[in-house]
Amino acid sequence: MQYEEFVDRVRRRGELDSFDEAEGAIRATLTSLGDYLSGGAGRDLASQLPQGLAEHLLRKPSGRAESFSLDDFLKEVGEREGVNSDVAKKFTPRL
Repeated sequence: MQYEEFVDRVRRRGELDSFDEAEGAIRATLTSLGDYLSGGAGRDLASQLPQGLAEHLLRKPSGRAESFSLDDFLKEVGEREGVNSDVAKKFTPRL
């Protein structure tokens, strides 16, 4: 899948208003997810993403994983995107 197709699918599934909004949602979600993945899990997932998205997932070095709850994760995604966790809950599962 190509970058544009991936972003457009997230936009449609997340019922987001624009391509830019979907890109921001993807960036926030992948960056937050990267904070919590351990070992090779981040690299494995990144290898399946379209070019241009993997770097958001791999910003933190491997081995720096933290434990978290779903509410904590959604709050962090929302803070990165500048929305509340209810809005983050709407688009995050679409990735």
